[in-house]
Amino acid sequence: MTIFYTLDRKEAAKGLSRSQAHRTPIRRFLLPAIGLIFLAYSSKYLLFDKSGSSAFGVILFLLGTFYIILPTILLRRAAKNMFS
Repeated sequence: MTIFYTLDRKEAAKGLSRSQAHRTPIRRFLLPAIGLIFLAYSSKYLLFDKSGSSAFGVILFLLGTFYIILPTILLRRAAKNMFS
């Protein structure tokens, strides 16, 4: 018996998404949660801190944004590497 299949980008992305959901719950759920915590603290420092220095708030904002979009970045990179 011979089996043929065609792997296109859409099917590969769906398979990678399912694989990532099963294998890496930390990357999928914990990192965005940490990003939300960083964003909450950055808003606290940027809006309510009266010391005049907002560098720490900006750094927390950038880290929070990075951690929120990190799972998407990793999934796209894995899909891109699959077809390279």
